[in-house]
Amino acid sequence: MALADPMVGSAVDRAERICADIGRFDAEAVVISRIPGASHCAMEATVIGEVVRDRIDIPVLEIEVPPITDAMEPNLRTRLEAVVETVRASRSKQP
Repeated sequence: MALADPMVGSAVDRAERICADIGRFDAEAVVISRIPGASHCAMEATVIGEVVRDRIDIPVLEIEVPPITDAMEPNLRTRLEAVVETVRASRSKQP
């Protein structure tokens, strides 16, 4: 049961699973969310983002979400809206 946890393994292993899920679900963007103090490694989001960017040409947004997000909500909303707009723009360029 523990090995079925998607957080098991190295950041590269998790990035490979994310890339497989991107294909399985036809994802058009990836949002990597970190919670300070809760991540396995301070650099894991960077590693995951690099693997995804190298393997699949879709937008990748890395965000850090503090446990209490009230003050961060406007900034997070803007960043998430921007990645949605990026996806929509790429759709309009497709034949």
